[in-house]
Amino acid sequence: VEAKTDSFPRLPGATLLLGYPPGSLVVTTRDATLELQTGGGNCYVLPSMSANGNLVASARYADLASNVPRAFPLLTVGIYSMIDKRWRDYPNLETQGGSVAISADGSRLAYVTRSTAEAPPHIQFMDLKTGAVSIGPETTRLDGHITWSPDGRRIAFDKATEIDRPAAGKPISPPTAIFVFDLETGTVSKIADGMSPSWSPSGERIAFYDYWPDRDDVKKGWHPANDNRVSVIHPDGTGHKVLVTFNHDESLSVPSVWSPDSKSILVNKSHDYDKGTMDIYLLDIATQKLTKKFENTPPVYAWVAAK
Repeated sequence: VEAKTDSFPRLPGATLLLGYPPGSLVVTTRDATLELQTGGGNCYVLPSMSANGNLVASARYADLASNVPRAFPLLTVGIYSMIDKRWRDYPNLETQGGSVAISADGSRLAYVTRSTAEAPPHIQFMDLKTGAVSIGPETTRLDGHITWSPDGRRIAFDKATEIDRPAAGKPISPPTAIFVFDLETGTVSKIADGMSPSWSPSGERIAFYDYWPDRDDVKKGWHPANDNRVSVIHPDGTGHKVLVTFNHDESLSVPSVWSPDSKSILVNKSHDYDKGTMDIYLLDIATQKLTKKFENTPPVYAWVAAK
């Protein structure tokens, strides 16, 4: 598809991953657009791309020919090779949505699944070289967000937490929090309140969305329903810094996307909730300058240097 005939987001020197998986999924460069898959769907999938841009991880409908209606259709995890220009599906890897996160070196996958309809969801890993599958930490969100550290030793993920009832004028705990899981030690640690983590390529920071605490109403037991601040934090939970705060009625959900040099991020802010379109902002980390780059477009999920 010629770049001149579409209005997809594109940046000089960049390869962007965008779309509405498990339906449409598109890769754009400055001069070209590649459609990886087309179609519709009512599931939420957060795809990812390896650091060199060679592999894209996502999930697709497991049984496209099935006429049996499902409230929660199963999806098959798959990898698209930008070199071979084809998908490789893994029928034994099933998910109901959420992140399908590929490590920066393209060697491992992380995704959310559960063994039975009654079982709690958990994060599962697959070594793409050996095919070995291992079980990770339990989570509470089938549509949760997962992001790899650049060295592939840890992941950050969001998880719903118990909401504390107001007592003695104390603030109410936010409904979601960010956790880091160490694959080597098996330890899980909470680093922040919020959702939608995104690990920087440098490994130094994790971007996420958190809450405007001034909107708490302790007496009535209310807590802000939407995340509207873009923040960063170090992986050990130190150095929390709010970069930008949107209006109280503006919602953020699709994770921020780091530039390859970790100096800026693309922020997906909802434009039309019913259509799922976004306004895409470029946020400079050092100056905290926010610039609208694209309006009313599909979400952007990955940004790597164009070859």
